[in-house]
This record gives sequence, structure tokens and C-alpha cells, in this order.
Amino acid sequence: MKEFLVEKKNVNNGVQKLYKFPNGFGASVVKHDFSYGGKDGKWELAVLDQQGELSYDTNITDDVLGHLNDPQVDQILRQIKDLDGYDVYCEHCGDTVADCTGYKCWIR
Repeated sequence: MKEFLVEKKNVNNGVQKLYKFPNGFGASVVKHDFSYGGKDGKWELAVLDQQGELSYDTNITDDVLGHLNDPQVDQILRQIKDLDGYDVYCEHCGDTVADCTGYKCWIR
């Protein structure tokens, strides 16, 4: 997944790695004093949407994931890289983006 790493920086006595994938999604992976598991050497991961904001609307998670080891982070990064319209939920109507017709969701 190194080919998708776009930024690495030091934060809160630790590190943050930002990933961006061809499908527009990304991830923030952190290990620092205030992250879930950081004090135990574990990672916290958040899915990022196409605008780089935290996404709570995927079938991967509706929150951040904490206390992850390296293989778990790699597995989740692969899942994010493979996200498509059937894995992401419309924030307005709750259907998957691929199934959202706009009928129930006048904002779309």
C-alpha cells in the first residue's frame, strides 16, 4: 500500500499516514498518545471520503477503528481501495449510493 501513501507526518508524539486510492477514498492511519491503542503500539484508522473528510457511511465502519496491528491495517486499506457504490451508503436516504434513485432522497 506504500504506492498510495500521500503524506506522513509527526503528530501528538506519534505519526499519521494519509492514503489516497484511485476510487477517491482514502484513509488516515495514526499511532500517537491520543489514538485508540497508540500507547500500546497499535494503530487507529479512519476512512476518508472523496473530499478527504472522515466517512461514516461505508460498510467497512461507521466510526474509526482502533487497536489495530499492521496486518489488520493492511487488510482494511485493501478494503477501502476496493470500495464502490455498493459499499457506500447515501447519507440522506440510507440506500447504497449505487441503489439510490433519488426517489426517497430529494437532495440527491
